[in-house]
Amino acid sequence: MLLFLSALVVSTILTLILFGPTMRMLSGANCTKPNWRKHYVVSSFGIFLPIVLISSGAVFSLQFVARTGARFGPEGFTLLLSLITATAFVGFIDDVIGNRVIGGLRGHFSQMRFGIMTTGTLKAVIGLSISIIVAAAVSGTALLFLLNAAVITLSMNAVNLFDLRPGRAIKVFSIAAAGTFAASFGAGFWSLWGFIIPPVLGLLWGDLKERSMIGDAGANALGAILGFSFVLNLSWITNLVILGVLVALHVVSERFSISTFVERTPVLRQLDELGWKR
Repeated sequence: MLLFLSALVVSTILTLILFGPTMRMLSGANCTKPNWRKHYVVSSFGIFLPIVLISSGAVFSLQFVARTGARFGPEGFTLLLSLITATAFVGFIDDVIGNRVIGGLRGHFSQMRFGIMTTGTLKAVIGLSISIIVAAAVSGTALLFLLNAAVITLSMNAVNLFDLRPGRAIKVFSIAAAGTFAASFGAGFWSLWGFIIPPVLGLLWGDLKERSMIGDAGANALGAILGFSFVLNLSWITNLVILGVLVALHVVSERFSISTFVERTPVLRQLDELGWKR
């Protein structure tokens, strides 16, 4: 508990210090795009997440490593930071130079027939690669490795499927994270939520106020956090169920509009609009 609280304090302070400068850095570099209301806002603000997490971890990494135990020691901490940084980086590339004419995994991979790698394909390749690296490090058997790699990979893109309205992706992340937050209580990973919560709240504030968009950089990083927390804290049976849900979600999203479904469901629409700037 002490480590969680100290991580929460450090991460909160760094979130408050770095929020404005990061926003101005991206704005000054013309990293702006029209949002769903056609208002120009800072785009790809999701890189704020790894910036805060890496900075927070550096502040007292030795204290963190000393207290988390064998299952989630320095190697585990490094794995998480590597996973978040890699996914945010490749998401940032997609945000900045990505072609929005081509959509969906099938659309991106179809271009490989013509020798063209889209940023969406690059994102999928890097996401799968880092998922394999992480899964190999935390899995005890070949079957568990395959399951964990699939869960991490699909989790990365799953949050991105909801990033179509202010705050929606972060709300979905928060609901899923709440379960793993409770499930990981007492484990080494639980203390990491102290690092994660403050910058995520910062991203949510910028999103809801329509000052920024998390972009693929943020959505992919949030999905990576979920996937990593799933495989570390939940049983293989639970992760098998999660994998089924993730596969179904991706299949449905290729054929139907998630936004249309949300807008036609009163409860989901009210939750979706909660906190929006009017």
